[in-house]
Amino acid sequence: MKALITGATGGLGKAFAQELAANGWQLYLCGQNEKKLRALAEEMPKGTRFFQVDLSKREGCLALYEAVKEEDVDFVIHNAAIGCYGHFAEHTLAEEERLFALDAQSVLLLTKCFLNDFVARDWGWILNVSSTAGFAPGPLMSGYYAAKSYVLRLTEGIHEELRRADSHVTVSVFCPGPIETEFTRRAGGQRGLPGMDAQKAARQALRGLFQGKCVIYPGVTERLTRLAQRLLPDESLLRLNYQLQRTKGGKNSKDVKIHGKDRLR
Repeated sequence: MKALITGATGGLGKAFAQELAANGWQLYLCGQNEKKLRALAEEMPKGTRFFQVDLSKREGCLALYEAVKEEDVDFVIHNAAIGCYGHFAEHTLAEEERLFALDAQSVLLLTKCFLNDFVARDWGWILNVSSTAGFAPGPLMSGYYAAKSYVLRLTEGIHEELRRADSHVTVSVFCPGPIETEFTRRAGGQRGLPGMDAQKAARQALRGLFQGKCVIYPGVTERLTRLAQRLLPDESLLRLNYQLQRTKGGKNSKDVKIHGKDRLR
């Protein structure tokens, strides 16, 4: 069995690789850091391949698909993502475009390419990584929350289409809360709430996928978070999420005057 993992060099992506390798899967690892990819591939079983590619570019997504389409990949995990912490108006257009391209557009492109192959042979699994952020608006990480909502709703729709067609292809979405990775720091913030262990989260995600679940939550906290999101009025949820994001600190965490100067770059 063969699995392709994007965003494989650290955190949740690396945890997915380790879990699948331990269960005998042949791995195809994708990321942007060649040094980290090579090091991870050397830790994995013989036959592991890696691809250095920028999935924020359309041509990068299509090149990755072309590179592995003849390999009869059984399983694709879309895990690559970035965040932009702070006021939306203070980020450059290029920053927000790259975020949407990597977090949402790459999921669209690769899901479309691999799903067509999987449906044709009536076999395969796709796991798209969203977040509990996908169920709510997220002031101070507005673009990220919106992109994860796109991933969530796209996957839910595809899952139902496949279910009604009695397909043997499974497409699921994983919606974790905070995980112990470097994601928040790279997004420009600081650690907020304690996160789940990445290995435990990956294990829960894989279990849910192979059970055929549509939306997968790794723990009780995520289920309670989803319940609270459903019960709270949108205005209250907006204010609560703003305060929660402020706890992550970072240079844009305070209430600042937004000027928007030189942002269209």
